[in-house]
Amino acid sequence: MDKSSYIMSLIFGYKISNALFIAAENKLFDYLDGKRSVNEIAAQTNTETKALAILLNLFASLELLTCSDGAYDIKEEYRPLLASESGSSYIPLLKMESRLSEQYANKNVLGSRLIRGANDITYKAGAKENQELIYGQTMDNGSRLSSVYVARETRHLNGTVLDLGGGIGTYAIQMCKFNQNIAVHIYDRDEMRAACEENIRRNKLEGRIQFIAADVRTCDFKSVYCGALLSNLLHLLNETEMDDLYGKLTACLQPHGLVVLHDFFLNQDKTGPEVPVLLTLDWCMLGTFFQMNTGDVRNMAGRHGLTIVKEQSYASLPTSLIVLRKSPHSGEQRYD
Repeated sequence: MDKSSYIMSLIFGYKISNALFIAAENKLFDYLDGKRSVNEIAAQTNTETKALAILLNLFASLELLTCSDGAYDIKEEYRPLLASESGSSYIPLLKMESRLSEQYANKNVLGSRLIRGANDITYKAGAKENQELIYGQTMDNGSRLSSVYVARETRHLNGTVLDLGGGIGTYAIQMCKFNQNIAVHIYDRDEMRAACEENIRRNKLEGRIQFIAADVRTCDFKSVYCGALLSNLLHLLNETEMDDLYGKLTACLQPHGLVVLHDFFLNQDKTGPEVPVLLTLDWCMLGTFFQMNTGDVRNMAGRHGLTIVKEQSYASLPTSLIVLRKSPHSGEQRYD
């Protein structure tokens, strides 16, 4: 692609996102089987035929679909990502991003952040409001692979693990399946309780996983833990909140306790990988201005006696792992 075409593709990229958002909201991909005509799909989805044809032709031009004799089908390699009922479906993510783009992460918010900085907490306070189910589905679908990588890092622990911002319990469940010697305390806002506890029951882990309703930015942890997981949490915290949290983790961890960080970490010069760099715009609009790499984690966590023992990125994931270990003399254990 020449330079001019490349810039044009960036300029018009939002049109593709909007088309995908609309398709997800109307469940259009569930009707693409290579047999139905546009007229049939329009009738079944209560959409306008000409507009539907434009959307489907766009997706065909992006090589997501095939078109043969007027019938559209999803390419097999994309079917698991675009079918609503698939365990790896991106449909919940599309619905969540559509809502965020309308209310919390639009051009006006970004412009306000650029000029005035962090001047409100609207996004932070309401991002999940009345959207717990779709948020949980998005996190669950998107964590099928990453939760396995995380669980591998905790497979040698013995005791109770602290899962901060654990959502509907995807990571806690995976950790318990990998390691029979641990229990997990999930700390998250009360709005996630029902979906989380249902997920725990479905996996028959009620005796090993406990949900604790709390705001991880302000609560204390009064048990003693052998390890802690912060998955996709750091980018929701500003630097002061993050620094405070490292201090609280050090205080509640056993000597040599592990902290597993799973997030959208950047490379050394913070110009890649592509997805984490794009998401730093979200963190900017959120007001946390998160754009951390390994060096930033080392500097901040090191002030609290936490040392990096492993960093790992994966070709199949936009996220990466940083594993910290507590120095045996760092902090003070808290007991009830």
